[in-house]
Amino acid sequence: MKILFSQPVSFPLEFACPPDFVKVADEGLLSWKFAKHIHPLISERLVMIYLAVMLLSKRKQADWIVTGRYGMYFALLQGLIPWGRKRLLLLDVEWYGDHKTTIARAIKNAMHRYMAKGSYRISVFCRIEGVRYSQYYNIPQSKFAWLPYVSNADRCDFELKEDDYIFTGGLHHRYYETLYYAVKDIPINVVVVAPKESIAKSFISANMTVTGEVSSEQYYRFMAKAKIVVLSLEPGLRRCPGIITYVTAMKLGKAVIVNEMEGASDYIQNGINGILVNPKDAYNLRSAILNLLHDDELRKVIGDNAYSYASSELSTSRLYKDLNRLLSE
Repeated sequence: MKILFSQPVSFPLEFACPPDFVKVADEGLLSWKFAKHIHPLISERLVMIYLAVMLLSKRKQADWIVTGRYGMYFALLQGLIPWGRKRLLLLDVEWYGDHKTTIARAIKNAMHRYMAKGSYRISVFCRIEGVRYSQYYNIPQSKFAWLPYVSNADRCDFELKEDDYIFTGGLHHRYYETLYYAVKDIPINVVVVAPKESIAKSFISANMTVTGEVSSEQYYRFMAKAKIVVLSLEPGLRRCPGIITYVTAMKLGKAVIVNEMEGASDYIQNGINGILVNPKDAYNLRSAILNLLHDDELRKVIGDNAYSYASSELSTSRLYKDLNRLLSE
């Protein structure tokens, strides 16, 4: 079996192609090269067009094609053009689907349905994403498969300690209002690693320090030195937010509190390797934070369990197994 492989942005840096895989592109590197010269919004589409043309020219020699989200235009073409279609595993999709006009929404939704038609399977980072995509776009749920996110971070690469602060961060679909009411009276600093303009000033308390935008490595370093990691996320979205942050925190052996339960429950067993709280519930989020801050032993046990789980179940070897399972169907 011969598999053409375009490496997704979300894949671990140490991912090595199995014997049957022929790597034809690195989507992260392609995106970076195009974005150096062209506006990011335009360059992303150009990368997808470039990848679609390249894969179309090479697909005759393949049994399978595996791509990340930059392969969506190729999936679209396969859905629109029935002849010569190859089995495609489309990974790491980000389908938000909210558009201002009815026409734009109808066009985008039709495109997603054709992308699904041109794919054998589409991977999601949480099971609930597959359910929501299926319902919203009217796509058979069998098209979607859960492949857990695998973080690039490793706690051996960072100075792990417990400085006296809480870490929170990220840009997309954070719900800082709930976090504000949960932490504003707690006598500990809350380091918010996010662009300053992404948070309303009314939801920045005296004990919150907003760092501004930082590199991925700096982001992880802030996380590695925190006492606990807390994420207040927007609930009910088709694509679940915060996964990269809380999975990375688990891989660093940190005790994590997340208030988005439907997606996070695929990774976090409440009270064992993390804490889950109902969304927009500032009172219980505050209680969970205080409980972990005041109980050193519990914090250590949860952090150790998180690390053990992430090391075994959210590992590159697990990713190989999941890919092989889907490709052998």
